[in-house]
Amino acid sequence: MQQLPAIGQTYETSWGYDQTNYDFIMVVGFTKSKKRAICQRVRCQSVEDKSSMVYDAQIPTQNTFGDKFLMKMEEYRGQINLRGSYPFCCTGKMADKRLDTFYPTEPNRVYHETNSQFGH
Repeated sequence: MQQLPAIGQTYETSWGYDQTNYDFIMVVGFTKSKKRAICQRVRCQSVEDKSSMVYDAQIPTQNTFGDKFLMKMEEYRGQINLRGSYPFCCTGKMADKRLDTFYPTEPNRVYHETNSQFGH
């Protein structure tokens, strides 16, 4: 592996059937072996976007919440991605978890998530 992600680096994953949902995590540390990243969920900030009522516009913040968890670091085409199980319910607790791959967030990108009125 070339280089470790920076502490504070945020990552995103999207999921959903007939809708788009985003989850965001942040690297808060590393295991001693440096093979896994210690991560935590990240809160989002809503931003105004009048282009559509179907989507909610949001950006990840630096505000973490919930349990810490481990993610495997995988290099693909020079980019470090994170893979593993993470707490995906709003509580941030590991009781409700899902398996996914996370990709580095893009600076200044606004992420558009399906508004809960239009998903299922």
